[in-house]
Amino acid sequence: IQPVEGASFSTNQLMPMGIQDEAVLQVSYHAEDLGTVKLGVNASVFYAGLMAWMGWFLFALFGAVGMAAMPLDLILVFMDRP
Repeated sequence: IQPVEGASFSTNQLMPMGIQDEAVLQVSYHAEDLGTVKLGVNASVFYAGLMAWMGWFLFALFGAVGMAAMPLDLILVFMDRP
């Protein structure tokens, strides 16, 4: 199905579910008592997500420390110039 300029999305544009989609639905379920969706992922996807989150957290932490220290470093370099 080719996109049409100015057209809106409708449900008849969706592809039918395949075998892989049904496999995901088998391991995923909605817990009515908790109001959450539990989604099973393998270890490599979990650790990739964990490393991405840790990377952004550390980037924000060290980036903030570096930006706070930059003016002091520039002042000290200016004062110690030859």
